[in-house]
Formats: sequence, structure tokens, C-alpha cells
Amino acid sequence: MIECRRISKKFGAFQALGNVSFNIPSKKCYGFLGQNGAGKTTVLRMLVGLLRPDQGEIFVAGHSLLNERQQVQRLCGYLPQRPEFYPWLSGEEFLRLSAELVGVPARQAKKIAGKYLDTVGLADFSRRRVGKYSGGMQQRLGLAAALIGDPPVLLLDEPVSALDPQGRDSMFSLLKKLKQEKTIFLSSHILHDIEQVCDGVVIIHKGQIKAQGTMPELLKERDESIVRAQVHFEVDGGLINRLQAEFSGTLQGIGIPVSNVAWQEQGLEQLFYKVVRQAEEEVEQEHHQHQNSSTGQGGAGDGNMAR
Repeated sequence: MIECRRISKKFGAFQALGNVSFNIPSKKCYGFLGQNGAGKTTVLRMLVGLLRPDQGEIFVAGHSLLNERQQVQRLCGYLPQRPEFYPWLSGEEFLRLSAELVGVPARQAKKIAGKYLDTVGLADFSRRRVGKYSGGMQQRLGLAAALIGDPPVLLLDEPVSALDPQGRDSMFSLLKKLKQEKTIFLSSHILHDIEQVCDGVVIIHKGQIKAQGTMPELLKERDESIVRAQVHFEVDGGLINRLQAEFSGTLQGIGIPVSNVAWQEQGLEQLFYKVVRQAEEEVEQEHHQHQNSSTGQGGAGDGNMAR
């Protein structure tokens, strides 16, 4: 559904993206992970046509962003990290305006606005001025605006960053429903939230894609078969010191009955940090190799001059 082919972008001398390629399948929700400044927002802004890549191609539902920009924009709903509003408008007025801007007839715009206000849980605040909305309410209003026109693709930049825990739960419950009929690509710093709702992930580090796919695929690629064992048992308080001293031995060997064993596969957090750590090690190795190469060339040059 979404395909990026070797896209690159520079801002002055800064290389923001370098040969970025990835695919997001149709009607799946993928998380976009990376540290601050890794390039997540730059990629999302490119996907919706707000930035042009210096090179490379972007396709959405088979349409080229380069050659069919307006068609691609009609296919995408976009929620920026910090959505901006006209603070003097009410929530309903803002969505009516948003609906009319995407071609909804004025007589239908009010009905559409009410529908999506209800979808994001703002129906009771439809007449309140947006300037009086909390940060979380504004983020939900931004999602409602992204849903206007019923686009098949949603691009969401940190959609839960301003929400409280209850608001995050509501947002992810909604996204789980939406991904049944839409392709969703969302960035987030909260790895647990990504695990809750996403079918797969794309990991970017310093402008380069380091991993992409479903969790089972990524773990298999890296031969990650490590699991954690969680053991539940009851023990008399007098045995605590003995337990601490002998825990490295077998539990049965000291007479402790095991009542339950639960197995947990490696999670997204461990995978993400491992990918980032490997990327940093690769950069460091390349740096050392470059230094060694430069030193060797310098020595050869000095020898030639001496002769």
C-alpha cells in the first residue's frame, strides 16, 4: 500500500535521510520507531507531499507521489505531531471547514463533522472553541480531521503524545478498529503502545532504515530465540535466606514446589535497543576504518616525500 524506494533528503549540509526504502502492506498498522532526530517526521511529511525527496520514489496504492501528488494526498489522512487550529472556531466548525476543503458539500459537512467528533469522543465538546481544548482534545480533533473524507491511509505522527493514560487506551482501541479497513503508519516513542496496536514496525536510525517487518519476522531474522521464564511459587519466610543463597541450583533441589511457569518472548523494547546498538557499533567501526585508512595513506605519502 505504501512503498518508499531509496528516498534521500538533505537540509543544507545535513543528510536527513539516506536511501530509505520500506513497504507497508494494505490494511495493516505499522509503527515507525526511532530516536529523536532519526528522520521519522521527515518521512511522514514526504509521504503526504509536504516535502519533496532529493531523490527516490514514493508510491501509495500504486500512485506515484512525484507524478500524481493530488491523487496521493486524497488517499491519505495526516495527523502532524503538533496540529494547528483556528482557536476561535468550535470543534464542529473546524471539522465542517475541513470537510468542505476536501470537497464535501456544505449541506453534508455538518453531518460529517458530527460523525467524526463522536468517533474521537468529542461530541460533548462540539461547540467549545478549539482554543479552550486541552492538548489531548486537540490531538483527538486532529485525528478526526485526518479521517474526514474516509481516506484508506492514515499517517499519524506521535498520535498519543499529549494524551493521558485513559486517552491513550481510547485512541488505541479506535486504531485497532480502524486498521481493519485502513492502512495505518504511526510514529511513537512509547514502545509498549506500538506493541499493543501494530502488526509490524519500521526502525529508522540516523536517516537509515535498520529493520522492518512483523515482530516474528524480525526476531527470526536476528535468530532471537531467547525467552524469559517467570516462575510463581510459595515459600515459608524462614527459607528466604536459603533461597537467596541457593537460587542458582534447581528449585526442586531445595524442596520448593513450582506452581506455575509462564514464558514470555522477547519484546519490542529489547529488539529496538538491540537494533540501535548494532547501528551505533557499525558507525563506530566505519569511523575507525576510515581513520586507519587515512593514517595509512598519510604514512605512504610521507615515505614518498622522504625518498
